[in-house]
Amino acid sequence: MAGLAYGATAVASRMLPGDLSPAHVLDAVPALVRSPSTYALVVAGVVGLMLVGDQPRAGWGWVAFVGFTLSVLGAISRARDGEVEVPEGAPSAAGAGGPAAG
Repeated sequence: MAGLAYGATAVASRMLPGDLSPAHVLDAVPALVRSPSTYALVVAGVVGLMLVGDQPRAGWGWVAFVGFTLSVLGAISRARDGEVEVPEGAPSAAGAGGPAAG
């Protein structure tokens, strides 16, 4: 179950809309609220906790909440940095003469 929740978190975080860089995350809140991937991300975390039955040690609930929140934000941040930038002047894939070039 934990692997399923982890996988759902990875996929949902890659589908989140908008620019979620620290400077723009507050501007993206309306888009996040409307996005089904946001709800998938939350449900994956909650279902993973509820079905497995794990719970933090007495008095440490706030630490677990902060840790979970930071983990999700870190996953989202890393997923948004996955785009590869092509240097200016580099040949494009369309002009590379591959099988699609015909």
